Amino acid sequence: MMNVKNQVQLIGYLGIDPEELNFEKGGKITKVSLATRELFKVQEKWKENTLWHKLILRGKLGERAKKTLKKGDKLMVNGKLSYRSYTNAQNQQVYITEIEVHNFILLNKNQITAA
Repeated sequence: MMNVKNQVQLIGYLGIDPEELNFEKGGKITKVSLATRELFKVQEKWKENTLWHKLILRGKLGERAKKTLKKGDKLMVNGKLSYRSYTNAQNQQVYITEIEVHNFILLNKNQITAA
């Protein structure tokens, strides 16, 4: 199984404005959520399923996202799946799936830009 890659490409709409998080040791990330939808047919009726994805942008890409993106923007992202977990205040293990974005393209009409 050579050349197997962890690669994700999504097109959807931002559900929130990008949020920048600063860490005590000086690092920072930008977080945003992206909604995608899929249509499927069940017994002659079309159904819609909306999925929400947590996106993480680092470094200059995160800074650019914070400056240029806003809730409602149509966006294409390329990145990879990332998993992490932590123990919450109730001593329960919480699992999180995120997409670490490598680049994005803003797809709003008359405003296509790439980062």
